[in-house]
Amino acid sequence: MAGLADTSTQTLLSLITATTHASHCIIFASTQYHHLAV
Repeated sequence: MAGLADTSTQTLLSLITATTHASHCIIFASTQYHHLAV
């Protein structure tokens, strides 16, 4: 049971990390685009 909880915690953490990374990439890309557009 502990192993299962551990696995889901790891999955959740990596999901959060991936989401955060993706949003940073989106923010970076939009700022870069904004600089290019101006």
